[in-house]
Amino acid sequence: AGGDESGIQNIVTVINKQFQLPVHYYMAIGCDDIVEIVDKIGGVPIDIPDKIIYEGGKVIEAGEQVLTGEKAEWLVRYRSAYVQKDLGRMKTQRIFLAACMAKAKDLGLSEVIGLIPTVTNNISTDMSVGEMKDMAGVVLNFDLEKCTFYMLPGEGNVTTDSGQSVYSAHKQEVADLLNEKFRSNGQYIDVSDLEVYELENTSDYFDDDSNTIGDILNGDVPDVPRDEGPEYD
Repeated sequence: AGGDESGIQNIVTVINKQFQLPVHYYMAIGCDDIVEIVDKIGGVPIDIPDKIIYEGGKVIEAGEQVLTGEKAEWLVRYRSAYVQKDLGRMKTQRIFLAACMAKAKDLGLSEVIGLIPTVTNNISTDMSVGEMKDMAGVVLNFDLEKCTFYMLPGEGNVTTDSGQSVYSAHKQEVADLLNEKFRSNGQYIDVSDLEVYELENTSDYFDDDSNTIGDILNGDVPDVPRDEGPEYD
C-alpha cells in the first residue's frame, strides 16, 4: 500500500533473491490513492466485460464507460464472484492497467509530466521526481503490442501444514518463464539456482494467458470464470 516503503523494499529483496531479477525502481499505489489519481486525470475510459456488483448498490455495468476513481477502486478490489478469486481479480486488474496505459498515451507526455508533482503524495517510490519524468518518456514510447503481463506459474488452494490456503509456485515453469521472457544475453539460470519453495505441483492450474496490452485494448481480454453464487463481498 502507499506509504509503506519498508514493506515494498522487502518485496524487492525477495524478488532479487528468489528469482535473481534486478528491480531497478519500485512504485506502489494504495486503493485510496487509486481513487484520487484516477479523478485527477479525469477518469479512465474502459470496456468492462461483465457487470460487477461490488456490494449493495455499488454497481459497474458492463460495456464502454469512463471509470471514476470510486468505480476504479471497486474494479481492482472485486473478487467475490470469480471462480479463481484473487487470481481472477489479478486478471481483471490487467484490463484496468491496459486502460490506464491507453489513457496516459492519450494525455501525452507533457500532460503526464505535468501531473507527476500532483500525484507524488499518492504513491510510494524510490524514484525522484526527475527520474519519474524521465521514465514517463520511456513508458509512453512503449509498443503496447509488445507489452505482456505474466503471473508466477503455480497452483492455488494449496494447504500448508498450519492449515493456511496458499498459492504454490511451479519451480520448473518459473525458471522457464524467467529464462524465456526476463533474461537477456544468454544469462540463463538453472531451476536449482532459484530460491523458490514449491509446496505442490499437481496440476496445470496456473495463469498462462499471454495477451499483450494491445490485445486487451482490442478486446482480447483475459478469461475470468465466474461462480453462480452471490456477486458481492
